[in-house]
Amino acid sequence: MAIPLPIDMKIGSIHKTREHGDLEIIKISSSTEVVVRFIDTGYETTTILGNIRKGAVKDKLHPYVLGVGFIGVGEFKGVINGRKTEAYNKWSQMLTRCYSDKYQSKNPAYKGCIVIDEWHNFQNFASWISSQGETNGFELDKDLLFCGNKVYSKETCLIIPRWLNSFTLNKQVSRGDHPVGVSMSKVAGKFIAYCNENGKRIHLGYYSCAEAAHSAWMEKKLSIALSKKNEMDAIDERIYPNVVSIIKSMK
Repeated sequence: MAIPLPIDMKIGSIHKTREHGDLEIIKISSSTEVVVRFIDTGYETTTILGNIRKGAVKDKLHPYVLGVGFIGVGEFKGVINGRKTEAYNKWSQMLTRCYSDKYQSKNPAYKGCIVIDEWHNFQNFASWISSQGETNGFELDKDLLFCGNKVYSKETCLIIPRWLNSFTLNKQVSRGDHPVGVSMSKVAGKFIAYCNENGKRIHLGYYSCAEAAHSAWMEKKLSIALSKKNEMDAIDERIYPNVVSIIKSMK
C-alpha cells in the first residue's frame, strides 16, 4: 500500500529553495523519487521530498558564482572528497578577477575583463582544462598570446608555468618612481640595476642615471627570455615574440 504524500507535495506545486530559486514538482514516483524543474533555468533533476521540504535541492544551471558562473550538467565535478578541484579553483578565480568589485578595487588592471559566455558553464571550462594535459603548478593566462587582451576564452588563453606567468609582470607599486629593474642607492648615490632570474635577484651594477640602469636590466631580461625560448616554444610558438615585445615596452 502506497504511503500517502503530504498535501502540499503534488504535481504542479511550487516550492522555494534556500539558494537556487523556486522549483516545480513535475513527477512523483515515490517519496524518494520526485522529479522537479527549476522555474528560472528549466533544469530538471530527481530528488526526495525531504530535500524539497528543506529547500536543499540544487540547480546546476543557477549562476551562483558572482551571479555569472554555474556548475552545469556533465562529468566534471567542482568538489571531490570535500576538496575543490584544480579546475574549479582556476574557474572561480577567473570569474573573481572579472566580476568581483572587491577584487578589482585592489587589482584595477582587471577592470573591463570578461569571461566568454561558454565558460560561465564550469563543464565547458573544465573540459578545456582537461585537454591541456598536466596543469599542476600551472596558471591560466590571457595576455601572452594577445597583449592587452581582456577576454578569457579558449581562443585567447593558455595554461602556462607559474614562472612564465610572472616573468613579464610590471610591478609599478613596489619599485616606486624608478624604471623597472632600477632602484636608488642612497649610500652610493647611484642607481642600481637588478634582475630576477630563477627566483634570485641578480645585481647588475651601479649607474649614474636611471636610463642606463634600465637599459642594463632590459639587456639581461631579454637574455633570460632567449634562454627560455625553447620552453616557451614548447607551449606555443607565439609566446616568445610577444614576451620580447612586452619586455621592450616596459618603462
